[in-house]
Amino acid sequence: QNLVGVLSDRDIKLFLGPDFDYPDKKDVTVRDVYMENPYIVDLNERLDIVLRAMAEKHIGSVLVTRNGKLAGVFTSTDACESFAEFLREKFNPPGGDEAA
Repeated sequence: QNLVGVLSDRDIKLFLGPDFDYPDKKDVTVRDVYMENPYIVDLNERLDIVLRAMAEKHIGSVLVTRNGKLAGVFTSTDACESFAEFLREKFNPPGGDEAA
């Protein structure tokens, strides 16, 4: 089976609109709401390439595959957490609270 799209809470909110006008549940399918052609990368893709593509294309999430099968989802939140950890390690080393 091939990955054809992704469905997130954001997609549902966009579909419902600002008034959250709930349609009859019998009238709505995943096809109506999901995002086609998601950004899909292999688990071994370089992170800097993925981050650059996410920024350039304003993408909030990436589907990650291993051997052609879904292995996980990488989100902009994951990217921010990783970058925060990187900054913490680089600029706030252990014992860095000492006065000069």
